[in-house]
Amino acid sequence: MSNTLNYKKILIYRIGHLGDTLVSLPAFWTIRKIFPQAHLTLLTNVDAQNSNYIAARNILPETGLFDDWLFYPNNLSKVNTVLAFLKLFREIRQRKFDCVFYLMTRNRTLYQIRRDVEFFNFAGIKKIFGTDYLSKNLIEEKAEKPLPAIESESDFFLNCLAADGFRFEPGVKPEMLLDEAEKGFASQWLEKNSGTALRENRLIAVAPGSKWDSKIWAEERFAEVIAELIERNDVFPIVFGGREDREKGNRL
Repeated sequence: MSNTLNYKKILIYRIGHLGDTLVSLPAFWTIRKIFPQAHLTLLTNVDAQNSNYIAARNILPETGLFDDWLFYPNNLSKVNTVLAFLKLFREIRQRKFDCVFYLMTRNRTLYQIRRDVEFFNFAGIKKIFGTDYLSKNLIEEKAEKPLPAIESESDFFLNCLAADGFRFEPGVKPEMLLDEAEKGFASQWLEKNSGTALRENRLIAVAPGSKWDSKIWAEERFAEVIAELIERNDVFPIVFGGREDREKGNRL
């Protein structure tokens, strides 16, 4: 497929919070580089103004990547969900997108994929990219444990694009376009709290929490592994998390 397709208005469907957004950055930037003049809109599930979670819009650059945002309804009552979907349907239809890039996780079901495709088709978007590779690489809910080795989420999304014929240079960086104020704040915090570890590149990030219980590793295993890394490599661990993770972070 040629990368010179004349798509001017593109919708990208990707839901999730902090981690989900970060692993999607290589695919986001790839689409932007393939379509530098297109108007890109991100359809996500968390409004930055109305959530306790970190939304995609909280961390993505204000300019240079996406031009607009739409929000997928969630955590609403049945009646409000129906009304929100009707509103979203009308808005998508009115904007007359040329195509949608479907960047969803591999725990999607074939039914959910077909349902979403029908929704976008009814809303006037006939060209949908990303569903073929996803449909062939789903992680089944009742799959045998442990799961076989699979590609990283970032590589998975890039492969979704490649499977639909989009050519791009390998090694796309997850650029966040941080401004000087943001870089300065981070540097001051790291210098104050890590000292020489920052200058010697011995920092490691530790994220022991999650809103999904199935993603939470045992606390004692974190402690054991981090202690081993400190002993062997003299690393300086920095614990990340939300308010709900503070007690666990303090224990670690």
